[in-house]
Amino acid sequence: MSWLRYNGLRESCPVCGNIHRKDCRKNLQTGLVHCRDELANPSDYVFRGLDSIGFGMWAYNHLFALLKVIQPKCATENKSNCGYADALAYLHTRPLPY
Repeated sequence: MSWLRYNGLRESCPVCGNIHRKDCRKNLQTGLVHCRDELANPSDYVFRGLDSIGFGMWAYNHLFALLKVIQPKCATENKSNCGYADALAYLHTRPLPY
């Protein structure tokens, strides 16, 4: 397996920012971030469980990223409530990236 190590020098862990630990890593095949920080609660990542050596496995939340794109659009269209339903509707109108 190929890994990208987050030691806080070149790149910081997207889950914890390497505040408490320096042993975070990302599996380049699965895209999962392995982080042992038990206090981390990033809004743009979803906890998927623990790996065999106790690292938390975090997956990027694509729907949250899509909301970042949708919300400015909703603001320009004067929509008062723009949420996951709008993001899903937007997603269904676009071709999949793969």
